[in-house]
Amino acid sequence: MDDRYTIINHVVWRKILLCAFNFQRIEDNHKSWLHLYNLQHSPSLPHERLSHCTEVVLVNCCIGDEGAEILANTLNTSILENLVLDFNISDSGAIALAGCLSKCSAVQEVSIECNSIGDSGATALADALVHCTSLRRLDLQGNSLGDKGAIAIAKAAKSLPNLDLYLHNLNITEEGIDTVLELRTRTRIRSMELTSSWDSVSETDVDTLKNAL
Repeated sequence: MDDRYTIINHVVWRKILLCAFNFQRIEDNHKSWLHLYNLQHSPSLPHERLSHCTEVVLVNCCIGDEGAEILANTLNTSILENLVLDFNISDSGAIALAGCLSKCSAVQEVSIECNSIGDSGATALADALVHCTSLRRLDLQGNSLGDKGAIAIAKAAKSLPNLDLYLHNLNITEEGIDTVLELRTRTRIRSMELTSSWDSVSETDVDTLKNAL
């Protein structure tokens, strides 16, 4: 039996947790998954179960920064491969996760899109990226980081030659875009997608940026 559980739009939290955390290890590779989507209240996160997960997907689950801190202190950094926390956290949560990710040499995908992560959270994540030597995909689109955060991420990405980096719809200025583009030419990352929010950069500027990339 596959131990992958996807729980969508349930209201009875006790039943959700009974299903979601009834993990069974796959005999061949001893991997476990947790997938939860669109919860109206933050679920309880059992430490023992999470420590066996190679993949954690919590999308719009109201875990908040406190939940991110629990994850950071609980996830098994030696086996974690994929982490998706879209629509959940702000700077404090990102800073807590950065401490965890700095030890995750096996992580391949990190998606924290559409959160409220600003420059301080992005800078902390950038400091952690240099240790994520297996990282293949980083998605930060739809967050609040500006020039400082985007530039920090771009600088950190230079040590990750196989990285696909997504930086859509950020609060960056034209000057910030120029700096990130200049850094892009000196990095070894596989691909980068970058756009600014429409109120920071004109449509013409965004079209020019897309063509440059």
